[in-house]
Parts: sequence; structure tokens; C-alpha cells
Amino acid sequence: MVRRLNPDSDPDPDPDSGSDATAENLDGPALTIAEFCRRNGRISRSAFYAIRNAGKAPKIMRCSANRIAITRRAEAAWRKEREKKYENRS
Repeated sequence: MVRRLNPDSDPDPDPDSGSDATAENLDGPALTIAEFCRRNGRISRSAFYAIRNAGKAPKIMRCSANRIAITRRAEAAWRKEREKKYENRS
């Protein structure tokens, strides 16, 4: 079962605080594709599937025949990978 986030809450740490994500945030409820897209630059669902088809999406887990979830750890690893890619461009 995928638990939904309260859309008014922000479980991410303050990006300006300089602190890393806490273990509590990484072990939080898995994200739906819509939640993942909203949390990561408000990308569209079609853009997510294009990224996935290109092999560049975070690891997903299939919860049922029609339900996919992304763990917070997979999201954090994906963000870190994307950041490294763009750091190396400079």
C-alpha cells in the first residue's frame, strides 16, 4: 500500500540549511509518480516516462499491476546521480 503525502507538508529538509536528508525522511512513505514529479521540479508525468524509457529514472517498485511507487532512498540516489552528472559538466 502506498501512503499519500499531505500536500501541505514539506518532508524535505530546508535546502538552504546545509543539512543532509535525515534517515527519517529517507525511510518515509514511498512516493507515487505524481508525488515524485511534483517534488522534483514539477516535471510532467509524460516527461517522467520519457526519462524512464531512456533508462535515467529512479528505481521503481511495482506494488500491483497498475501501481508504481518510488522509495525516498531511490529518489535521493537519483537526485545525487543527477547532481553529479551536472557538476562534471562545469
